[in-house]
Amino acid sequence: MRFEKIRNSVFIIVFFGALVLVNGLMLFAPKNTEVDFEYRELASFPKITLESLYDGRFQTGFETAYADQFYGRGFLVKWQTRLDYFLTKYVSYFNQTQNKLIPVREVSKYNEHYIESPLYYSESLNDVVKQHAIMYNKVANFMDQPLFIYKNLLLSEVDWLEGQDYQEASKIYKETFTSTLDDDIYFGEMQINNYDEYYQYFYKTDLHHTADGAYVAYTDLIEMINEVFPQIGHPRSVTQKVCFEDVYYRGSYARRTGMYSRATDQICDLIIEGAPQATTYVDGLEKENGDRYAYHNGYGPGYKDIHHYDAFYGGYAGEIKYDYGENTGINALFLVDSFSNPMNGWFASHFDETYIIDLRLNHDFMLSDFLKEHDIDVVAVYLYYDRLYFSDQYLIDIQ
Repeated sequence: MRFEKIRNSVFIIVFFGALVLVNGLMLFAPKNTEVDFEYRELASFPKITLESLYDGRFQTGFETAYADQFYGRGFLVKWQTRLDYFLTKYVSYFNQTQNKLIPVREVSKYNEHYIESPLYYSESLNDVVKQHAIMYNKVANFMDQPLFIYKNLLLSEVDWLEGQDYQEASKIYKETFTSTLDDDIYFGEMQINNYDEYYQYFYKTDLHHTADGAYVAYTDLIEMINEVFPQIGHPRSVTQKVCFEDVYYRGSYARRTGMYSRATDQICDLIIEGAPQATTYVDGLEKENGDRYAYHNGYGPGYKDIHHYDAFYGGYAGEIKYDYGENTGINALFLVDSFSNPMNGWFASHFDETYIIDLRLNHDFMLSDFLKEHDIDVVAVYLYYDRLYFSDQYLIDIQ
């Protein structure tokens, strides 16, 4: 207790001393200095009071919040790099009309652009990739149902960047994963063919897919399953794209940087042809997943400072069930993370009952028990590449 009081007292003295120093330096700072790509993270923290300083609440947010003191001052940014141990930094790259925020630690210089760094190769990670493929083999051998795996693709994995072997590590990881998978497991991967598609499929201020990117994943996955279960039909066509011009979506990167007021995305919805009506259950409660209807009825702009991706598409549910009644005679289990949010309803419209399980949130999920308790014909997996390849947290437990 005595140590904490001493620590907090020392912190107060150092902090106010640093503020005096920084404000003094800023008096002499060049007024028109342009910062090339040093967008610093701005975090939320408790109101600065003596109480919050003494009890340590303010200190917990100091590491990231303090970075914003240096935004827009070139020489201070250079001085601030000495404190990078404390900071998470973000950049925008490509051109001024097509900015995308990404962590500086994940940035490489490619020709005149700043782009996401390639996946770096290591023997240990390659072994983890192999072990995950072995895990999926065990899952497939355990089940009577066919297993479909669909993998997201990032710019750090594409094969059309010229001038260097940019995607070598991702090629090795993919080869390790697919060569280890049993032949009776169906594997697919999103394709991105150029920069224009990349900007169309992903938000500029967030790591998630736009509605267009989610539709690509949906069509690929349904076509894969259709080869085994033709009765589910082919992907449904888009009849209309509706964008909400008065809704400014600031993704997770924008919300945590000095670009919050300038970096925005647009939330759009795709109207799918011939999709039947379903009864939806979210974590066991009958309710709509997301607030699509509210946005279409003009209430979206009222949600000014919320996470529109979650509010519109739905999120933070361990289990979502779509019940379409007698639809195609096929029931599906869909293991996902938040990347699938825009496409969950489209995917489910091809089945009688579909269970969407978010393995990040459904901590009690046990595949063996679930398959005993439910009549499932198809098991599909669609995960962000890091979770599909590397994270032990996303292993499917088989007893």
